[in-house]
Amino acid sequence: MSISSPTLATLQAIAPPRERAIALQTALPHLTSQPTFLEDLKDWIKAESDPGVLSVAIRALAHYGKDEVETLNWFKTYAQYAQNPIIRALAVQELVRGWRDAFNVYEILSKCAFADRFRRQTPDEVNPRLCALTVMIEQYADVPQTWEFVGDRAENDNDPQVRAFAQAQLAQRQLA
Repeated sequence: MSISSPTLATLQAIAPPRERAIALQTALPHLTSQPTFLEDLKDWIKAESDPGVLSVAIRALAHYGKDEVETLNWFKTYAQYAQNPIIRALAVQELVRGWRDAFNVYEILSKCAFADRFRRQTPDEVNPRLCALTVMIEQYADVPQTWEFVGDRAENDNDPQVRAFAQAQLAQRQLA
């Protein structure tokens, strides 16, 4: 079974996203032996729009591609430049989960927390800046520059949710 064969098309054609996510999750162990699996999975991610399916696909890419430099580079690139903010946010999370100490990961997260182009349209949207700021606090709280970014976002972020989160983190830190 190959992910680039009609199986991928069949999985992508499943209409309800929940069923598509389950089908992908179930098929993953059978698809990983294919030589083009990681590249095909990246193509799937580019074509997908459902957050649940994207989550399964991006986590699979991080898991199955964790030993590939190309996968690390994909996550570095997509955390910053993917068109879909959900992909940027998920890429940020997986970048830290899989490659926390890799070269320039902290710098990429800083850029995402400071300069991601996200503009909130509805209250339930995922903001990649908030995701980047959250993982910076969770994983790099001991880096002084992290708290400089949190302070800047508390004052200057255009998203009220990011400002409120940053302000709450600063207040919590002062109490500790």
